[in-house]
Amino acid sequence: MSAINGKQYVERINQLKANVWVDGKLVTGDISEHPAFKGAINSQAKLYDFQHDKKIKDIMTYQSPDSEDFFGTSYLQPKTKEELKKRREMTQQWAQLTHGMIV
Repeated sequence: MSAINGKQYVERINQLKANVWVDGKLVTGDISEHPAFKGAINSQAKLYDFQHDKKIKDIMTYQSPDSEDFFGTSYLQPKTKEELKKRREMTQQWAQLTHGMIV
């Protein structure tokens, strides 16, 4: 799956139509709008949008060796020192954006 943006992430969450219960009640409607999940989903969506920032896209994404597609660096399985450094830099960017709350 190539790098998606925040809107696409939220749409995918809502399309799951998961059987989710909160405080003994079935969540109806879009999960992304429910007060129990809205903040966390919006925070995660912000991370997906962040990987498309032109200033840091080279840190936040990598090009697949098998295609022209770009993927989030969080999916990169480092095999070299350079790839390991790239993963660290990506994680640092996330930590700075979220003040260390999501990494």
